Amino acid sequence: MTNQERWIEFCQQHTREVNLFDQPFWLDTVCNGRDNWDVFLVEEKDVIQAALPYYIKKKMGLRYITMPHLTFCSGIWLRPIENEKTEKRISREYKLYKLLIEQIEASGVAFYNQCFPPGVTNWQPFYWRDFRQKTLYTFRIDCKCGLERVQQEYSKSTRTNLRKAMKAGSVCELDDVALFYKINSMSFARRNAKNPVSLDLIERVYKVCKEHNAVKMLCAKDANGEICDVAFFVFDAMTVYALMSGSVPDKRGLNLHTMLAHEGIRFACETGRIFDFEGSMMPGVASNILRFGAEMYPYLSIKKVFSKVPVLKQYLKYRLYS
Repeated sequence: MTNQERWIEFCQQHTREVNLFDQPFWLDTVCNGRDNWDVFLVEEKDVIQAALPYYIKKKMGLRYITMPHLTFCSGIWLRPIENEKTEKRISREYKLYKLLIEQIEASGVAFYNQCFPPGVTNWQPFYWRDFRQKTLYTFRIDCKCGLERVQQEYSKSTRTNLRKAMKAGSVCELDDVALFYKINSMSFARRNAKNPVSLDLIERVYKVCKEHNAVKMLCAKDANGEICDVAFFVFDAMTVYALMSGSVPDKRGLNLHTMLAHEGIRFACETGRIFDFEGSMMPGVASNILRFGAEMYPYLSIKKVFSKVPVLKQYLKYRLYS
């Protein structure tokens, strides 16, 4: 069996252990087929001990590993061991990371660029092999304590906006992806930007996540029944991710987006999951998220240029490290 086939088989048997963004059905969709993704594996006695799924792109004769659309984190999975002592855990990480890194280096790619999931905090073995690292932040709420406890952490302004939104509108399920995309694109147009994701990709993500019971698409309507805001949540066994959202520009004053975020948090609370806002490094976005009482969680962006062509190497370093 190929590494990819081994990983597909493993995920079918251990679905709850694997992050949504490392699941074969997700990778098939956002990487546009199985020819465009693979996985580095470390096995002992035919048992997978570590895995690093990756998206491989080809452009102008270059092969490189990078992040696919709609995927804010991906990569390193280590087999969990209960009650493992700290020294043994870190020593095991060193060993397994070293074996994964050797496979990255032997892959022949021009450069490597991945963002690891929150919780992966040890990048020292990558540092020893001259990889670069940048710390990014996402924002999370541990909803296992229940909605009432979570709401106590909302800021005063968020609670006020939520009460007003509940009086001004209502939330319902949405299954019209084209309508979602239209409103999602309005949020980019408001910033004079183009939606970086195609309607076709969002339709495919919605379809495959629906098949795997891993998506919830919602809309907020005003008192006249007009859709003003939309939200697209995806989830795995542990976490609900706020993947995408959008607002009709002249309806933003109703603050119905607050109600949609609250509904996503409610769903996470009811199902005992973590709610992940898929954080942003933009000051305005971060401050709005923090008003929901979310905690900051660092995650690692790991990069390295392998190309030995001097001009190309300098260009790639400028693009990746600046």
